Amino acid sequence: MKIDDLVKLLHLQNTIDAPDTGHSSVVVFKEQSQLWPSETYQVIEPVYTAEDTFLIFAEFRFVSRSIADPVLPVLFVFDKRANSARVYSDVALALERPSQLGRTSISSHYPDNELVQFLSAMKENRLDDVVDFFSPNGSFTHSNDMTLVGADALRLEFSNMMGATGLPMEILTMVSGSQAIAAECLLPNGRINAGVYCREASGEFINVRTYM
Repeated sequence: MKIDDLVKLLHLQNTIDAPDTGHSSVVVFKEQSQLWPSETYQVIEPVYTAEDTFLIFAEFRFVSRSIADPVLPVLFVFDKRANSARVYSDVALALERPSQLGRTSISSHYPDNELVQFLSAMKENRLDDVVDFFSPNGSFTHSNDMTLVGADALRLEFSNMMGATGLPMEILTMVSGSQAIAAECLLPNGRINAGVYCREASGEFINVRTYM
């Protein structure tokens, strides 16, 4: 998705939920949020877009024109039925985001794809299986753009993440494409984790990018 298309789509929304401005109108989001796509102080780079009948996942990188905090990954999720958008990024993460945000898009059934199997392994605390879902040079990118590469780094990261009992994540929304699966998932603490799971032809994850 191009930047002009993103701006036009945002202007069409009835409501926008963002981590720094909460549930608000487009006017409030544009005037007050750090995540409005303005290129005055940053360069905005499209990353990936996934779309189906009801949802659009649009990923971008906000690259600062200054040295401090050079890159901010941002994910926009548009719900076509509600004319609403949810925005995810590493901004004001202390703000609680209620789980109801994704409830209008919950489905009782999703295809048994790599993401469903991956989340099952996380829930059941099968660390070896979780790591095996990644290609040998696979990587995991946090919402602050910190990236971990390779099996050893991934094993340590997911071991800490899953703890001793595993980490259940309920799928709220999902769009599956040939290159990636994009989804919003409900965490046990009631917050929503959004992610883009890029896969190779073999089905292995080459890169997982996660957003809060």
